[in-house]
Amino acid sequence: MCVRYSLLYMVTYSGVRVKYITNYTSKKYPVGSIHATNDFGPFEIIGRTLDKKSDQFYVRFISTGFITTARTSSIVKGMVKDYFVPTVFRRGFMGVGKYTSRNHDGSTRREYKLWTGMFYRCYSNDKQHKNYRVRGVEVCEKWHNYQIFCEDIKHLRGYAAWKAGYNMALDKDINFNGTYSKESCMFISLAENSRESRIRYHSGKK
Repeated sequence: MCVRYSLLYMVTYSGVRVKYITNYTSKKYPVGSIHATNDFGPFEIIGRTLDKKSDQFYVRFISTGFITTARTSSIVKGMVKDYFVPTVFRRGFMGVGKYTSRNHDGSTRREYKLWTGMFYRCYSNDKQHKNYRVRGVEVCEKWHNYQIFCEDIKHLRGYAAWKAGYNMALDKDINFNGTYSKESCMFISLAENSRESRIRYHSGKK
């Protein structure tokens, strides 16, 4: 007997238009069924991929609406990831795009260290950065998304030198004192950063 599949379309977060089916047969993974994950909250099954031999399903996370694919093995182990759930000091999230946290050799990317470092200075309880909390220094909402951060820093003054490997600091105070953002930040040398820090200290801004 020929089975007619109900073919639907949707656009994912990465902007890709994909096809999926909903009238398949599955006791464990029917459309609308809710499943838990270890770290990212529950999601619902919204369809299956077109490949009849594949065990991949399209799923939508309840809290963020993020849509992704998941194999049954990942569903069973609770290892399906939501890239829009804040995992860095309850604010920063990876987002969807080409930028990863690791290099090909497994080492941590400089961009990721730079990104997480902002959140650490602003939101950790480290006494070394107490003045950040006192001053109310924050990371702008756009830069909570790692993908946007990685794109934006390419346009900052001093980026070419930082990317080339020079030891530069991401400064937020020369242009605007108080927020990490594309409008306020630039890359400066460590000597320049120390000089600016001394000026702010003696002027009472710290």
